[in-house]
Amino acid sequence: MKYRFSLTAEQIEQLYEAVADGLLKDFGVSSVTLIVPGSADIKQRASSKSYSVESHGHVVVVALNDNGTGFSILNELLLDPQINKGQPIILDCQNMKVLTSADVSYLITFNKKIKDSGGRVVLVNVPQVIKDMFALLHLDKLLAIADDVASAIHK
Repeated sequence: MKYRFSLTAEQIEQLYEAVADGLLKDFGVSSVTLIVPGSADIKQRASSKSYSVESHGHVVVVALNDNGTGFSILNELLLDPQINKGQPIILDCQNMKVLTSADVSYLITFNKKIKDSGGRVVLVNVPQVIKDMFALLHLDKLLAIADDVASAIHK
């Protein structure tokens, strides 16, 4: 079932915390999706490829295509032979329009696995609404975020 709400940043933070703490499970809510105004229809996005990989010397740049999968595609990336977990990985989020509470979990897990393997993850071209959500959840302190690919390569 889908509902549409206009929420303040504080209300969004409270909602995400409630979902993360499992407080809404009795109501059948296990995740929340934030859709940025103007984003394409989810069914339309589902037909495109989830990501593309480019090598820039010792750095791998992964362009994420928001086709409705969000950051859940990061589990697949861990199995991709083009990805060496011990090297820097730049996640280009320019096309990301949706952020769910599950995406936050996928991103934290991916970041930890890459760090544990001696690599690092830098997010670039993150839409402002998603940056704001990261700040509300204090993920901006956990995740490396750069403005663009060029600045991330030198970070």
